[in-house]
Amino acid sequence: MSYGPLHSRRTPALIRRSDPEHYQFALMRTGHQGIDQSRTRTRLGPGEMVLPTTARAPSPPPSRPVRPESLLLQFPKRLLPLRES
Repeated sequence: MSYGPLHSRRTPALIRRSDPEHYQFALMRTGHQGIDQSRTRTRLGPGEMVLPTTARAPSPPPSRPVRPESLLLQFPKRLLPLRES
């Protein structure tokens, strides 16, 4: 993925209505990206990874003007049985 400045939001109501129950593995290749999920704020830079779940509402702050690039893999939670915590 390559993208310009963005802000996305998924509300708890939308998640309850349609959650695919996936993990999303993201590896930042270039640029920086911020992710807020479950009251935890993370800022990723090149070479850093994150494993958020689609079951919690993310609220990423806008990315920097530099065009970030990331590799994003999405797969069903049942393939990697982790505790919610």
